[in-house]
Amino acid sequence: MFSWPSAKSAVMGGAQLAGVISIVGKAAAEARGQAWDEEADAGMRAMVEQQIEQESLPMFMSGMLYDDGVIDPRDTRTVLGMCLSAIATESISGAERFGVFRM
Repeated sequence: MFSWPSAKSAVMGGAQLAGVISIVGKAAAEARGQAWDEEADAGMRAMVEQQIEQESLPMFMSGMLYDDGVIDPRDTRTVLGMCLSAIATESISGAERFGVFRM
């Protein structure tokens, strides 16, 4: 699995994740009878959005070994050909009952 330099990969966007964390935090504070700090919430939202933006970039994702590398889009056919050639040269033993697990 390869990425192009323009790729972004994340389970959800930063704004969505920050919103979910904010909703859960606010509900927890209300359940405990505590006041909700809107200013701290805004700071947390900005921090989460920035972190998700940085961690969804292809170099970060490859660095975490979520894929096999970042390739130039012009090299896609060459890389695909090499991968198909690599898997077609030898049978894989020991994987008759299970698939390949990446993570």
